[in-house]
Amino acid sequence: MSAILDRSHRSRRRARNGRARTAVPAVLTAVALAVTVQSVPAAGAAGPAALVTATPVVLVEDGDTARVTVTVETADGGALTAPVAVRWRTGSGTATADADYAAGAGTVEFAPGSPSGTERTIAIRTRESASGETAETVPVRLESRDADVGAGATVVVRAHGLPYLDRRLPVRKRVADLLGRMTLAEKVGQMTQAERANVAGDPDAVTELGLGSILSGGGSTPADNTPEGWADTIDGFQERALATRLQIPLIYGVDSVHGHGNLAGATILPHNIGLGATRDPLLVARAERMVATETRATGIPWTFAPCVCVARDDRWGRTYESFGEHPALASVLGAAAVAGFQGSRLDSNRSVLATAKHFVADGDTAFGTGEGDYTIDQGITQQSRAHVARTDLPPYTAALAVGVGSVMPSFSSVDWTDDGLGNP
Repeated sequence: MSAILDRSHRSRRRARNGRARTAVPAVLTAVALAVTVQSVPAAGAAGPAALVTATPVVLVEDGDTARVTVTVETADGGALTAPVAVRWRTGSGTATADADYAAGAGTVEFAPGSPSGTERTIAIRTRESASGETAETVPVRLESRDADVGAGATVVVRAHGLPYLDRRLPVRKRVADLLGRMTLAEKVGQMTQAERANVAGDPDAVTELGLGSILSGGGSTPADNTPEGWADTIDGFQERALATRLQIPLIYGVDSVHGHGNLAGATILPHNIGLGATRDPLLVARAERMVATETRATGIPWTFAPCVCVARDDRWGRTYESFGEHPALASVLGAAAVAGFQGSRLDSNRSVLATAKHFVADGDTAFGTGEGDYTIDQGITQQSRAHVARTDLPPYTAALAVGVGSVMPSFSSVDWTDDGLGNP
């Protein structure tokens, strides 16, 4: 939590010479300047062959000049054949004109012959505030009769003077201050995790809903399934998170278990049942360290692994996710996996937050107790409390002992035999 409060690690990590690129210093809370866009086509025009877009999010210090990059692109990738003029003007948002920013208007122009991808800059001066503030917005309208105008932008300026930003204060006080500023809707948003595909088409939903996290399920990949493509996608989501009132960064998670399986070209190892057969905790730790390195290189700081279930019936559909049938084996190898994923420092570009799952006793389900479409990999554990404490809980104790960062609840149920079956 302290690391999240201190900085929102910008997720872009490039795989270069076998090493992940260092993160850009992050912003937590700031004044936001939202840029909206609008196209005004020329009367009778057959349709513009150029598209103008603005930088989605720009991060600057409070009181500095926000510089919004405006880019023109042609449909065929060639140079402009006619001039393109883009008019802009500031509007009225949550920020106060003249007090928080200098109201203005102007035009940026692209001359004929300008290559596709040519950029121009809009400068919007912000004015330093004397007291602490949360985010404020200034709409800026873009209009052009010469081209379509695409996505808008948000300029985010570092805030100041708020207790939860003060690194000198104890984490408990900072968290209390942050929670005290949050509305119920913001708390709900922070507790909500969306699947990538549900927000990829409308990334502004991250800002509107104040989402706390996003995940990629199995097979959920960006269109550009490369380390760079993943990093760019996650950067885009993170920028939208930093455009909220409190600028709480989001956390992105993925099922990197025995490899970053969603990433094309990732290194894939034997699954947990195979790793368990090695009986080698050092090997397991080294294996998951590699997985962590490849995962973090795509900008993802959180993995939903290791699965520390104790599989007691080979007919269970997720037996391959278990290190084995003995709690001691699952405990030792599960703890080794956590150590490999998280390393000694979570802010390392080779570390990811680990997740012990699925709490509790999912590997101990009774065959035939699943329902609906999940008759094999889900079900009901029908055991005594003593059995679960002796067999299924030890791997979680071991994972917690080495500092696992998160625990995922089970998709299955428990029906205690102590009070008779029938009430799972």
